Amino acid sequence: MTGLAQRLADLAGSAMLDTALVSGLTQLPAGFVQVELTAAAFRKVTWVPGAKLQLRPRRGALGLRTYTPVSWDAGRGATRLVAYPHGDGPAAHWFRQAAAGDTCEVFGPRRSIDLRGPAGPVVFVGDESSVSPAANGPRASRRR
Repeated sequence: MTGLAQRLADLAGSAMLDTALVSGLTQLPAGFVQVELTAAAFRKVTWVPGAKLQLRPRRGALGLRTYTPVSWDAGRGATRLVAYPHGDGPAAHWFRQAAAGDTCEVFGPRRSIDLRGPAGPVVFVGDESSVSPAANGPRASRRR
């Protein structure tokens, strides 16, 4: 992107995105990482299992990466994301470099899959992005 395009992306981002603080980071087995984000905006929204949160991993660009939080604490204004930072993409780089005290820009949560009351059993097929919906599904607590 040119300098002007980067500035326009940042201007648009500042109007649409909320700033979140990386309040915790845990390295998990098999190369996964868990990041806790806190933001005042998280206290004002309703999250349901299956809703998505989008992260802008790089300033100067409009590209957002989508994650399904594994937990949401509206009282604290905190959420946790699990990611598998593989390859050289902007999100993989962000998750490898993130540290407690850093800030990032997020959009959401927004509706995606509503797991509050499916009529029958739910089957999850996919990559690491299916971990959170499976863990937050209505029958997940019975299987643990």
